[in-house]
Amino acid sequence: MTLKRIFLIGLTAIALLIMGTDLVESFSKPQFNSRLALYESDLRLHLAELRTDGSDDTSVQLKKMVEESTSPIIAAATVYQESRGQVQSSLKTIAAQLETANTANNANGVALAKTEQIKQQTNLEDLTLRLGLLQTRNGKLESAQQLWTELATDSKTSASAQQLSRILTGLWNDPPQVSPNATDRLNTLEGWYRYAAFDRLYTVNKQEDKRAALKTKEQITAQSVLVKLSITGITATASIGTGILLFLGVIGQRLVKGKDSWIAGLNETKWTVPWDWEDTWLVMVAGFFLVGQLIVGFLIAPLIRSGLQVLKIQFDISPDILQGLGVLGTYGALAGGALTVLYLTIKPHLPLEDNWFRFNFKGNWLPWGLGGYLVAFPLVLGVSILNSQIWQGQGGSNPLLPLLLGSKDPIALGLFFITTAIAAPIFEELLFRGFLLPSLTRYFSTTTAIVLSGFIFALVHLSLSEVLPLTVLGILLGFVYARTKNLLTSMMLHSLWNSGTLISLFVLGSAGR
Repeated sequence: MTLKRIFLIGLTAIALLIMGTDLVESFSKPQFNSRLALYESDLRLHLAELRTDGSDDTSVQLKKMVEESTSPIIAAATVYQESRGQVQSSLKTIAAQLETANTANNANGVALAKTEQIKQQTNLEDLTLRLGLLQTRNGKLESAQQLWTELATDSKTSASAQQLSRILTGLWNDPPQVSPNATDRLNTLEGWYRYAAFDRLYTVNKQEDKRAALKTKEQITAQSVLVKLSITGITATASIGTGILLFLGVIGQRLVKGKDSWIAGLNETKWTVPWDWEDTWLVMVAGFFLVGQLIVGFLIAPLIRSGLQVLKIQFDISPDILQGLGVLGTYGALAGGALTVLYLTIKPHLPLEDNWFRFNFKGNWLPWGLGGYLVAFPLVLGVSILNSQIWQGQGGSNPLLPLLLGSKDPIALGLFFITTAIAAPIFEELLFRGFLLPSLTRYFSTTTAIVLSGFIFALVHLSLSEVLPLTVLGILLGFVYARTKNLLTSMMLHSLWNSGTLISLFVLGSAGR
């Protein structure tokens, strides 16, 4: 056995151990889609306060839409009850993991479990506070008081959440009780929940002028939310409908034209692969894992964070921009390291045939990229819906998505956009479609290589809940690349997908502000 093979086996074992651990740990983490559903519910709560007194057609139509829809408050309460139950279940799982780690004297496991426990406890407190406010609007005052009382008396609850629970309990007591610091504490609430709490405070204090101003401000927010949710809804519906029609059209064309159809003859697409499986695996485990994950993660990323802290002191940069710079810098280092290993590995085999790493602005890459995106929309969405039923809100998600949703700075959003819509498609398509997929065709059919490369692409994102939908996306990326042998095709599809996610999050994130 060669030294190279021994190195690969050892590095692969380490990679599988670390990746396997990360995937297992993601099981107890909430899906971002679950949090996104909460966020959408929070936005729709503003519609419950919408007043359309005008007689014009637009006002009448808006009023009809709100009246005919399911009560946003009832819908939100249902979502919050489900999410609260999932978090409580996660806390039980984490408690068991913590006990196991303590028994095994696993200091790292204990630290990780405690960190996740604190995060989930914070989530539980937030969900409980908000659910109580929803219950007051649903006429379930006793249920709301019980939720807040349990939170205020639980020793695990943070001091700030205990204090806020007591303030809310006092406001809805009979007779009401207003704490001296009520205004400051209620200001820590967000969106509709802040509105509901202050509406109660001003009612109790009989401050009708402040209450009227509050309602006016809420009307402006409600109108903004309605417009932006309508835009996202119409866009999503159009994309899904067009994608389904295009998918059915492609299948129909395959049945009619057979071997002359667009999707026929996939296995006839071939590349001449001048390296063996050891070089292919070396690029993936040494380039993507060793350099991209370990060296960047444990050495370069801390240096980038330290440098950004110096910039923060020197130029007073906002936290959102620092996050954006950190994400872009770290991802750039990961991509640069992995692509360097890729180049050094294939350098002895240069020059390659023209169909390797091909970028060609001529040809049919544009319709294939756009068409692939439209077909991906309903397919990945459908799989994601099925997937959410399997994982029940657990399984983890891309850690970048919550940052996108919570960011308010336009410069930071621009940095996130560069990372997700430009840097990620270029790097990941070069590695997974440009190198891995063709390399696998030396040992497998093109169809099998597309599926395998798509599955590996999904696995390295290290979130159990995303493996299935990302595999479907990876297969579609591989398919359009194999059809055109042009990386611009898969890069365009990838960029459109990430851009669509980013724009949706930006619209949702700005709607309630």
